Amino acid sequence: MCIRDSTVSLLQHFEKIKDPLGWEIGKHGIQISFKHKGEHYSGTFLPEVASEQKWNQTETLKQLLRKAGFNGKLEAVKDSLEIERYQSIKCKANYLDYLDFVTKNKTYFKLSEKTMSASEEEDF
Repeated sequence: MCIRDSTVSLLQHFEKIKDPLGWEIGKHGIQISFKHKGEHYSGTFLPEVASEQKWNQTETLKQLLRKAGFNGKLEAVKDSLEIERYQSIKCKANYLDYLDFVTKNKTYFKLSEKTMSASEEEDF
């Protein structure tokens, strides 16, 4: 049996910032939102993305614009960006850890299933 690890990033400490460079590579993730010519764009990068890609802050913002689906220049939207920085905590667990958690919390999962509507169960 192949047992894989899963990692979940828990996002916390969201802060709106005015300066597009008011965050630290490796410490903060950034989330942007803006409108341009009637279209709304948004995107986020986790704190580790910029350092893993070896991007500086400006390059990270340019790449985040691309991720959001915007093909223009940073300078065209720099003043209209709504930016939040945040931090994250990574949690890792393998499948056996997950099974152990589910086994110990069966009551919770049974209650959750009972409170779901029929359409939610189909999506689940």
